[in-house]
Amino acid sequence: MNSTDKKRQFILEFLLPYNHDVSLDVIEHLIKAGKIMGYSADELFKELVTMDNQHDQLLKITYLAMPDDHYLADTGQSTWISGKGERFLYIMRGQLPRN
Repeated sequence: MNSTDKKRQFILEFLLPYNHDVSLDVIEHLIKAGKIMGYSADELFKELVTMDNQHDQLLKITYLAMPDDHYLADTGQSTWISGKGERFLYIMRGQLPRN
């Protein structure tokens, strides 16, 4: 498993128990937990953006780029993790084949 997949698995595993609590508080807790695991806030945030609904579609939320290099999270969803994200997590856990 490469480092990106490990990071994505960490994010999805963290969000799973909070799947129905789509709030910025959850992201703050994710960042704190990620720092304990050796991830920087910047690298976790960049990964969240690439996992969002406009990019790799592992998450249902969408991060919108703002002119000042910040992002606005569109959290109008009722859950964090998409069906594709759930499948990715099951594959990483070895519960589904990679094909």
